[in-house]
Amino acid sequence: MKSRIDKNDALKLVAVISKIATSMAMVSLAAMTSAEVSAQGFDFSRINSGEIDTSQWQCETCLNKSNRKTDVSVNAGYSTDSKLAQERLRQSDSNGVLAETEASYLSRQKQYQLTADAKLSTGQNNIQIEMQRHNSYSLALNANQIVYQDDLNITPRGGLIYGGTIGANNSQFDRKKQQTQIKAEKYLSQNTSVFVELEHKKNTASGTRLNYLFFNQNPQVVFSEVDNKEIKVNTGIQHQLENGQFQLSYQASRLTNDGKVYGQTILNNDRIARSTAPNSLFQTVALSVNYRVSEKDHLFSQLSYGTLEQNKYLNVDQLAVGQNRELNGSIDSINANVRWIHQFFSRWNLNLDYAFDQRKNKLDVPLFVNGIANWSKNNLRSQRYSSELSGPLAGLNLKLGAENRSNWRPDQNREHTDQTRLWLKARKSLSYRTSLTGEIAWSDRDGSEFKNTSQSMDYYLADLQQQKIELKMNTAVQRLGINTRLYLLKDQYDKSQSSLVEENRLGAILGASYHTGQNHSFYGSLSLERTDYLRDYTQPVSNGQGGYFGEVDQQLDFSGINIGSSWQGLQENHLDLSIDINWLQSIGDYQQVNAENADFRSTLVEISGDYRLTPKLSLQAEMAYQRTNEDDWQQDSIYWLGSKQLNESGYQYLLGMKYQF
Repeated sequence: MKSRIDKNDALKLVAVISKIATSMAMVSLAAMTSAEVSAQGFDFSRINSGEIDTSQWQCETCLNKSNRKTDVSVNAGYSTDSKLAQERLRQSDSNGVLAETEASYLSRQKQYQLTADAKLSTGQNNIQIEMQRHNSYSLALNANQIVYQDDLNITPRGGLIYGGTIGANNSQFDRKKQQTQIKAEKYLSQNTSVFVELEHKKNTASGTRLNYLFFNQNPQVVFSEVDNKEIKVNTGIQHQLENGQFQLSYQASRLTNDGKVYGQTILNNDRIARSTAPNSLFQTVALSVNYRVSEKDHLFSQLSYGTLEQNKYLNVDQLAVGQNRELNGSIDSINANVRWIHQFFSRWNLNLDYAFDQRKNKLDVPLFVNGIANWSKNNLRSQRYSSELSGPLAGLNLKLGAENRSNWRPDQNREHTDQTRLWLKARKSLSYRTSLTGEIAWSDRDGSEFKNTSQSMDYYLADLQQQKIELKMNTAVQRLGINTRLYLLKDQYDKSQSSLVEENRLGAILGASYHTGQNHSFYGSLSLERTDYLRDYTQPVSNGQGGYFGEVDQQLDFSGINIGSSWQGLQENHLDLSIDINWLQSIGDYQQVNAENADFRSTLVEISGDYRLTPKLSLQAEMAYQRTNEDDWQQDSIYWLGSKQLNESGYQYLLGMKYQF
């Protein structure tokens, strides 16, 4: 069955809502302008997209391919919404990303089988994990259609910037996606296999969107058009050694864009930038090695080199007047990772990890940022050192770790940031049915001097101290399982460097599951979270003419409910069925100065089934429906003065079959 949204993590969506609706909208004019310029640079999402996660095949040092089979699967699907899976928030200062959300929906491509076998040798019980990989040929055909419709009625409150009524602005943006994928893997010998993956994607979209680039401008309705296609080829070879495995792969991805975006992207002598999305070719070569050096030492390493060539991009704001407005160039990327695991005292492990990432921009013309020629735009160098010591001590299973991350971006207001993190995790078995887990983490970030202190600071570059305290307990009473989680997260920023001064999150999750003993189980969870923000608006805006003074304290309360049920072996052991329902809703008033009370509601229903016609042939089906409502959602009490109403709904279904030879 497919992976559902984590039952114990429903409030991850809270972070997305609260940070996007408040934190991200609070970024100063300079931050917004910087984000707009960065968005017109190279498409970083295509860099290192072909990285290999060696942790997924660590167990293949003990492959057993004596009984290989062949799997063939065909899937077809249709969707009207991209939010049908778990939404997450990611913050990063390595490439200047303030915040982003991502949605994932896993398909049924089962190519691995995991078995466990206990063997007795030399007086010790050894558990051997065997992962069997079969020759696999699969075809996946997916058609997705996503429809967004935002109905906004905007009424500014007047006073500080301007007054009056903007009136109603409506936007609708329709998007369609088609995807075809073919995968094949063939074993040339007992120890060597080759694989090929071909994928074709086409995205088309058109409609209007609201543009909120500047805080002192009325929102604009701009026309946007998306028309692109991507062809991707991924091929490689894997070889099993006596004490390890290596994989060499090559990936090429060609993205062609024909769509256009019309709208005011930046003010420059009243010019309007009409931009076309870039064409690009991404190629990467990666080598991964998994090797058991000795009985107590294991080495994992990965090295990849990629290049992203990009052209056909109109950057009016970044090029000098009279220059060729077609930006051509490339970015070279080197990514390396080395991990060493050492076992000592029979049950203790030491894990050392080093990662390096470098991206170098090669342009045929310089970029002009604030009127200054800049050849280093989008250059990046990042490295990470981490270590973790784990093992039993005084009845506890302990994990003690430390990590240091350093990032260099010469085009940012703060060129260098350095972040150190420490953590301690402990697990205690109170009985054979009950366990208690605790975690304490601390992080500190600083860096080089800011180049321009007259502009508003970006809080993802500011000095930061973070604290995390989390406590979990799991217990079982006969067929009933109960789990609880309490957590406190505190972020404190340097007030002189960031308008976001403090952010605190306090939450609790209570979950339970019950098994009837007849292949039937129920589960449910209740989640509560409160997020407090403290902001200071004494920072000057980027025009150097001063800003707003005083502090704003904001508060968000949310509750989440998840219930579900699953059945195995129905219809004389032919049918497996599961139903999952999620609700998320705001609680009480949204505590914000000069704002309406927000009301947020979201419902997600998922049903999936697997019907076995024969021992080798099975049919699969999945259905999902989601609806989201937001009423009077105030985005920003200082810069953005309007409230909005948003209603979204969508559904998705997937039909497939699988036959095993």
